[in-house]
Amino acid sequence: MTKENLQDIINQSDEGFFKVLMPLKSSDTKNTVEETVEETVEEILRLLKSNPKLTVRELTKLVGLTRRGVEYHISKLQKSNKLKRIGPTKGGHWKVIE
Repeated sequence: MTKENLQDIINQSDEGFFKVLMPLKSSDTKNTVEETVEETVEEILRLLKSNPKLTVRELTKLVGLTRRGVEYHISKLQKSNKLKRIGPTKGGHWKVIE
């Protein structure tokens, strides 16, 4: 703890309990979030490349996100020209653009 210059991370209360406060470096948290988002985007693209007829509902189960989470990533992928919807919602398919 001294090496990382962390001070006062243990705080003992009067009731016999104690709490440990472990501050995170903001850059560590930001990198972790960015890595997770990138992995999710790559997983969505991989799944749609292998099965272009996947629905948002099916993607939610495969990726482990909510419907809105999958829709958010799909929208971002479409805006960045990495994904395109071909045909109607029912009966259409996805095209991954490389």
